[in-house]
Amino acid sequence: SVSLGSAENSSADGLVFFAFEGSSPKDFAEIDRKTGGLISQAFKKKEFAGKKDESLFLRTSFSKILIVGIGEKTAGFATDKLRIYCGNAFSALKSMECKTIAFSCPHQTQVLEFGRVCAEACVIADYSFEKYKTPAAGDKKKIVDGVTIFVQSEAGAVKKLVDDAVLICACANYARDLDNEPANKATPSFLAEQ
Repeated sequence: SVSLGSAENSSADGLVFFAFEGSSPKDFAEIDRKTGGLISQAFKKKEFAGKKDESLFLRTSFSKILIVGIGEKTAGFATDKLRIYCGNAFSALKSMECKTIAFSCPHQTQVLEFGRVCAEACVIADYSFEKYKTPAAGDKKKIVDGVTIFVQSEAGAVKKLVDDAVLICACANYARDLDNEPANKATPSFLAEQ
């Protein structure tokens, strides 16, 4: 789903924020206050600065918080990079058994692009082909029940792009299912029927 605002007020199990290099704790004032200043401390101790591929993980009483460093803010900041960061964040929080995840659009980022690439990343990252896999005894499948993308504006337009992205990526995942079928099942006639 898509909501106006920021993920700070979300009740999701996992919260994802993004930081450009040179960000300050002021950019995360509300969530920093809720964590008792843990984000400010990380910046102050130089444990986190928003550098590319850097991350800060906080386990709090109300949520698991992941702040992802996305490097320098440049005029041509590639949305492909953002897609990778969103997918990695989704996978990390899913592996920690978060049932709901909220993403907050980075400041100074095109909200329409962010909504689309975030939705694509989550659907693609959630894919796994386990049709023929026998689960191990006591093995519990990790499932994310919902993702909310928080944007500062244009929620209606973002929702339309998100819906389109989810449909396109679901089709891509269906194609991946067909590709993963064994040859004795995915015969030419079987594929033609699909």
